[in-house]
Amino acid sequence: MYNIGMDPFQVRQALSEVRHLRRNILEKQLFKGYSGRARALGGGVALVAGLAGQAFLTGRGPAPLFVLWGVVFALSVLANYGAVVVWLLQEANRKRGEVGFIMEVFPAWVVGGVLTLALWSHGEPDLLFGTWMCLFGLVQSIGRSRLPRQMAWIGLYYVVCGSLCLVFADGIFQWPVLMGSVFFCGELGAGLIMHTADREGGLARYLGWGKGS
Repeated sequence: MYNIGMDPFQVRQALSEVRHLRRNILEKQLFKGYSGRARALGGGVALVAGLAGQAFLTGRGPAPLFVLWGVVFALSVLANYGAVVVWLLQEANRKRGEVGFIMEVFPAWVVGGVLTLALWSHGEPDLLFGTWMCLFGLVQSIGRSRLPRQMAWIGLYYVVCGSLCLVFADGIFQWPVLMGSVFFCGELGAGLIMHTADREGGLARYLGWGKGS
C-alpha cells in the first residue's frame, strides 16, 4: 500500500495561489465608476455647510437649515453621479450591468425623499439627521459585492451615528455642525477606500501629491 501525500510547502503554495486567484476575480468584479475624490468633496461641502449653518442660520427656525441641506444634497449628487457619467463616457466598452448597478441605489433615495417629506410635514425636523444617516448607511450595503469590502465599516459608522441622533433627537436639527462633521468623516473615509481599492499611491495620490495624480 502506497503512502500518498503532498509536501506541506506545496499545500501552502497551492492555497496561496487559490487565494490570489480569488482576490483577482473579486477585484475585477468591483464597480470602479464611483469617484473617491467626489465623495470626499461631498463630505467637505457638508462640513462647510454645517459650519456656515451653525454660524448664521441657527435660531432662525428649521426652514433655512432644511433648504441648506437640500442644496448640499443636490451638490453632492451632482459631484458623485457627474463623475460616474464621465467614467461611463470614457469607458466605451461598459456593460449594461454597470448601469444597472448604478440604478440599484435609486429606490433607497426615493424612500429617503418620502421619509424626509413626511417628517418635515409632520413637524419632526429633529428626526431628519438620524434618518438621513441611517439610510445613507444602509445604502452602503447595496451591491456590496461590487464595492470594496471595507465599505461595510462606513455603512456601520453611519448607522451607529444615525441611531444615536434618533435616540437623542431633541433639538438636534439646530446643530448643523454635527451633521456636517459626521458626513465629512464618513465621506472622507469612503473616498479614501474607493480611491485606493484599485490603485497604487495611497493617501499621497488621494490628496494629489503622488505621481500621476
